[in-house]
Amino acid sequence: MLTSFPMKPAFLANPDYKINDTRILDVIKECKKIQVCIEPTCFPEVTKNTMAIACIGIEIQNTEYTKCGMQLNNMTDFSNYDCLEGADFDSEEFTDVMFTSKKECTKTIMRDVCGKNSLVDFDRAAELNMKLTRLSAAIYKELIPEGDTE
Repeated sequence: MLTSFPMKPAFLANPDYKINDTRILDVIKECKKIQVCIEPTCFPEVTKNTMAIACIGIEIQNTEYTKCGMQLNNMTDFSNYDCLEGADFDSEEFTDVMFTSKKECTKTIMRDVCGKNSLVDFDRAAELNMKLTRLSAAIYKELIPEGDTE
């Protein structure tokens, strides 16, 4: 199950997939089964965290929130949003800022660009996004120790 899983969500690379497509729902279900299966084992934490990232990433793909995020990633001009004043788009903290202190601003931008459907379950999707960011950072630190420049 674990070895065949990585290729299953490949269809998500196509931005035209539909929310709640049965393939997405099947992959989410299988991902959760794998997590339950490996949790009590001696797999290293990095493996368990990597699987958690994969599952969260797939689950969050199944939202209008993420579809909108893909659209926003292609935008370059947010100058008409005064609420972004002081936000450093290039900082590591940008995601944290956009879903904490500038959360209402993020909602406004998403509503304006993608419509109100992009805000359905916003808080849950934002929480998953933050969890994904934190897990990724933890794995990065584990795989590439501080001070290691190679």
